Amino acid sequence: MRLGHWCGALALAGSVAGCLTPNPALTDSAGDTEGDGSSTGSATSGSPTGNPTATTNGPSSTTASTEATTVDPDTTVGPDTDDPSGDTETTGPAACGAGNVCAPEVPAGWAGPVVWAETATADPQPACPDAYAELAFNAFDDLQAPPAECSCDCGAAVGAGCAAMTLELHGSDSICNGAPDETFTVVSTGACNNLPDAPSGQYWEVADPGLSGGECEPNESVTVPTAGFSQTSTVCGGAAPGGGECMGAETCVAAPPEEFESRLCVWQEGDLECPAGGYEDRFVRHADFTDARNCTTCTCGDPEGSCSGTVILWPGSNCTQGGQPGSAGAIDLGGGCERAITSSAYPVTAAEAGTLTVEDASCSPAGGVPTGEAEPDEPYTLCCMSV
Repeated sequence: MRLGHWCGALALAGSVAGCLTPNPALTDSAGDTEGDGSSTGSATSGSPTGNPTATTNGPSSTTASTEATTVDPDTTVGPDTDDPSGDTETTGPAACGAGNVCAPEVPAGWAGPVVWAETATADPQPACPDAYAELAFNAFDDLQAPPAECSCDCGAAVGAGCAAMTLELHGSDSICNGAPDETFTVVSTGACNNLPDAPSGQYWEVADPGLSGGECEPNESVTVPTAGFSQTSTVCGGAAPGGGECMGAETCVAAPPEEFESRLCVWQEGDLECPAGGYEDRFVRHADFTDARNCTTCTCGDPEGSCSGTVILWPGSNCTQGGQPGSAGAIDLGGGCERAITSSAYPVTAAEAGTLTVEDASCSPAGGVPTGEAEPDEPYTLCCMSV
């Protein structure tokens, strides 16, 4: 190290009150020493140790030998043994300087370094700063996608009628409590149903048969709420190298601006694991989303309800009087145990449906349930280091 550089370093470090300067008397003394081995007191006006208190008040009190003048100032820097010059080869890593940071090499296949700002999507997005003036991409986070809103009901039943009826003969059981002696099917269309002869005065019962046929029109409503991301990431790159030096393969780049995340990152398209090499904090953001939200199909079951009316019993075949005035009686649907009476000469030999009425017909809806989700798509992976 040259003397002038050493003096500047000592002055910067604050280890001496004044810089050691070339002294003509010291130079001459060195020459005399080489010539005749003599020395003078005035040749030691500056201490080679850099400590100003080593000099006495008078030339006659100086005791330093001429050997003191041969000290190489490049090998002595005063009480503080650290070299204040900032030489990276001898003092460890140097700072990049104000506003810059050391960043590792960008791994193969990745782009960067970049900085990024995370802001509410509803707010204005920041512009890329001067030090990272190129917009790398915009991506998004925190997808808000409520489920679909569904409704499903059924219109009025159309075309429903009473189902076929089961006519039960309970003989002399006046409360029709036990199993029937015989059962007969009576259609609801008004056709006559011939029966095996049953004596007059027996007990009969027919239950409400319910409904048959018909349909209901489904009424459905499907509303899919608007979906969107609540957070936007503005990612900026194109950083120019910063001033200063870093250790190893690191380089100086501008530090992230205040309105950006305090991270330097590398990025790549896709949902990936972070590479080794310093950029290890992983963040995934997305450019878009796919939306599969919907409602299941609304359908209506068969009409259900009740049927009221009668089954008419006749003494003659083919639902005739058979020589007896009038029918043998009418058995009410769902009316319980009833007796059919003819004259002793006329058994019950036929039955047919009387007037039937469909009541309270309706269909049960099914479906109309929210299904599917909105999923983030087109991912970007950011791998970062905090600074």
